[in-house]
Amino acid sequence: TGVHVTWQIEGKVVLPPDCKVAMYRTMQEALNNVVKHAEADQASLLLRKKNGLTELIVKDNGQGFEQTQVSGDHLGLRIMRERIEASGGALEIISHPGQGTEIHARWTKL
Repeated sequence: TGVHVTWQIEGKVVLPPDCKVAMYRTMQEALNNVVKHAEADQASLLLRKKNGLTELIVKDNGQGFEQTQVSGDHLGLRIMRERIEASGGALEIISHPGQGTEIHARWTKL
């Protein structure tokens, strides 16, 4: 059994090379986490640009996790955050047990 992934783009998104790499690697790691840890059967990716904000959102319908029990030392999450911040963005992870996970990468100056 696999994970059904949907993809949507809203607005005209033009990215500098460093943001493209950070975004690609974040999507790759987030989807890898969905497959390895989430026990999800659906995931979605949304890339949008609106009112000067460029945002990548990766969501799944998996088991979620208690964020207070996951330290920033987890390699995949730490590397995602470092890549996004190095490209001028910010990363937010939203998850609750039984409610899936959302990863938001945001850039305001693109």
